Amino acid sequence: MVLVSRVVDGDTIEVQLDGTTDIRLIGIDTPETVHPTEPVGCFGPAASDFTKHRLEGQMVRLEYDVERTDSYGRTLAYVFADDLLFNETLVARGYAQVTTYPPNVKYENRFLAAQQSARGADRGFWGGCSPDQGGGGGASGGGGRRSAHGGKHGCDPNYSGACIRSYPPDIDCPDAGAEGFRSTGTDPHGFDSDGDGLACE
Repeated sequence: MVLVSRVVDGDTIEVQLDGTTDIRLIGIDTPETVHPTEPVGCFGPAASDFTKHRLEGQMVRLEYDVERTDSYGRTLAYVFADDLLFNETLVARGYAQVTTYPPNVKYENRFLAAQQSARGADRGFWGGCSPDQGGGGGASGGGGRRSAHGGKHGCDPNYSGACIRSYPPDIDCPDAGAEGFRSTGTDPHGFDSDGDGLACE
């Protein structure tokens, strides 16, 4: 068990583990609030507040997957609070979307099921964002993922690892704004040409 000393944003926390260690929650992505070059995302402040309310000052258990760190040097972990997988809780409440990167996919199916439930019930950002909910970012901020948080008709559930516009209209890989994400459903855009589960390689 480790102490959560600070919440950086909805999906990043600091814990007391051999000093202060940044923990990035695996398999999910909350709207931006602190990125130096991106605007505040719709529902980003709400996601950060939820994580702060639930985790800051609390003891949590960390569980790891195949890779232990990301490209920013943060420790990658699943966070359990009161025996509940908090990564999954964020998705189920509509504060985060599923964003998995192989080989760290241990709980991907659970996360996708939680996302489907949240989206179907219009929870969190799936229900749409008004300007006051978005903390200034609005639902139409400049990137595909942020604009998709503006409503339930944004991200196509057939993909994870990136927020891809729902079909129709059909788009090609250059228009997706991402590469190497996962095709987890019927692949309506035809991004996974070789059928290996990775799209726009």
